[in-house]
Amino acid sequence: MPIYGDGYYDKFVELAQLQGSGLGVSWHSDGALKSLGALLRSDSSVDQVVKAIAALAKAKRTKYKAAIAFLENTFPIPPNRRVSQVGAGVEAIRYLQNPVRPTLDFTAPNVLKSLKMTRSTAQIPLGMSVLDFMRDNSASTRLLLIHLGTSQVDMDYRWDDKSALEHMNDVLRKAAEHQIHVCILRDPHKGVRGQNVPTAANAVCDGLRDAVGKIPGTHVWVADGGENHSAFHDPAYENWVTTGGVKNVVVMGFDADVCVRGNVFGIAETVLNAHPPSAVPALINFVNVVTARPLLAVGKTGAVQAFDSWGNLAYLKPN
Repeated sequence: MPIYGDGYYDKFVELAQLQGSGLGVSWHSDGALKSLGALLRSDSSVDQVVKAIAALAKAKRTKYKAAIAFLENTFPIPPNRRVSQVGAGVEAIRYLQNPVRPTLDFTAPNVLKSLKMTRSTAQIPLGMSVLDFMRDNSASTRLLLIHLGTSQVDMDYRWDDKSALEHMNDVLRKAAEHQIHVCILRDPHKGVRGQNVPTAANAVCDGLRDAVGKIPGTHVWVADGGENHSAFHDPAYENWVTTGGVKNVVVMGFDADVCVRGNVFGIAETVLNAHPPSAVPALINFVNVVTARPLLAVGKTGAVQAFDSWGNLAYLKPN
């Protein structure tokens, strides 16, 4: 029985085909990945897969770097044995802006039938970490923390030899270093830190407080959506997002499949006093969204389910 599951293998083939591989289509059009593909369909070991990747010509490893990075993270292969300069697990992914807003369909007044979320117009692996992206695009980038008032189990899971919590703290420190403005969306769930006095320091979990505290007070604020999940219920939030020159928002938060997804792509919440009822906007209606897998917590399972929104990021696994 192969240890590399069908879903992972299919995504590896898809990424390879995007770069011109005939793997899974016809053996004669591009045979460079044929041996590696056969190995992945058998009961192979880490050593065997590492050797098969190393056996590829340098030009082929470069050509298929996205597919190989995905394979190295999902097999998984230990970070110190990978050839990818930026592991798929920590690579920044940019979800391109789409101005088409989410829509709600009602069967009767105030009886919701369905939500049509906004999809990004493209998902682009950037070949660099989120930290490098922030350094290179600091003037046009902001940082959003979504519902991180409580530490989650998977914030201890490791990605390229660092815990998810360490990756989050690195992003906060990079924001402070480059004077990137930060918004913290207060967690609406009862009993979570930040309910009564939503200051920056107490709107995040203990593991993030020190890094948040080092961000200048003029560069960090707390958005308060009340008992709702969308930040757009705070009137100041849309102004923050649409500030002139802002093109990208780096996002981290919990839960990737619910609150983060809803804020980024659309959620079944309505604009206050709108007649007829209309959905609140999605972040991606205004800016590009940049994130990486370790920045999205999901709880104990550690598995992102919403592939239709997050794409290949949903397949990545911790070390």
